[in-house]
Amino acid sequence: MLPIFKTALKYQTTPIILMPCAQELMILAKNSNAIAFLLFKYICCMMKKTVSLDEKEILAKILKYCAYRERTMQEVKQKLYEYQASEEVKEKIITFLKEENYVNDERYTQSYVRGKVNIKKWGKQKIKSELRNKNIKGEEVDNALNDIDEASYKQTLMELLIKKNNSLKDEIKNDRRNKLVRYGLSKGYEMNLIFECLKEII
Repeated sequence: MLPIFKTALKYQTTPIILMPCAQELMILAKNSNAIAFLLFKYICCMMKKTVSLDEKEILAKILKYCAYRERTMQEVKQKLYEYQASEEVKEKIITFLKEENYVNDERYTQSYVRGKVNIKKWGKQKIKSELRNKNIKGEEVDNALNDIDEASYKQTLMELLIKKNNSLKDEIKNDRRNKLVRYGLSKGYEMNLIFECLKEII
């Protein structure tokens, strides 16, 4: 057995189901220290994941996780799953977070929409799609999107299309128009608004 695996087995205090697989890979690795080292790191990582945390430790980690930036309830549930929290602990922590307003999907959605519109210059369709992937949809999303100032929203699209159009100045009109439409759609803007802006640009 390679020395590095002897070390891994010596300090393994928590049995893990993946160890037989690692031993088989060790045989295949033969004298390859690079592969052995990677496997050693993998084993250590899996060993750490088997260590269970108590309720207070999990809560402390979740509070720190939520303090870093706004989180969705789905993100919190995923973290609780990673921390191997029991169903009882999950329920208690989620209830606490809701009551103390640490996690609020409506607040998250409003913040997310503002950031994507003002900083990323995304359109409503792309924002809605990304929020759906985060399991946020329905009234919360509609309310946040309705708060967008329409004049400012259109102006943002105009600026994006003008800048893109300037980079296509050597192309014929129809080709430019098609590329601008595709560009606007890729940014998540509505087709009718894109056409409306193009009337003023081309």
